[in-house]
Amino acid sequence: RGGARDFTRGVVRRLRLGWCSAAELPQRRMARLPAGVDVVVSRQHPNAKEPNSCTYLYAQLGVCTLERHARALMMAQLLREPCYDVLRTKQQLGYIVWRGLEISCGVVGYYVQVVSGNYSAGHLHARINAFLHAHLAALEAMPPGAFRQQRA
Repeated sequence: RGGARDFTRGVVRRLRLGWCSAAELPQRRMARLPAGVDVVVSRQHPNAKEPNSCTYLYAQLGVCTLERHARALMMAQLLREPCYDVLRTKQQLGYIVWRGLEISCGVVGYYVQVVSGNYSAGHLHARINAFLHAHLAALEAMPPGAFRQQRA
């Protein structure tokens, strides 16, 4: 414990860094994304010969209240198996298909990431979007009994 403190002080002294108070630290913030609008950020890989593409689709669900977090956890649980089954196994979009919840700056969101050597990022984005729209509609139509069974 003392060694870590001494090491940190040594680094600060060697690099001639100053200390700042908590009030001086920059505040982490997150922008509110417009509802129903896709915001796409695209980058070319610096290596023009890189054959892979990747899409990370993030759906911002809102400020992370206890109720919203619980609903997001339930949604993530219900989409876990179908997401992998549809995007990875049936559509064979990519060799990596990840999904889950992300909580950052007090905001909860759901994400799906696909890495592919066969399809463009635009194609992956369209397929992920189609999957989410189809499965979210099915979740909304889920009978209360089936929902309660999942919750238990």
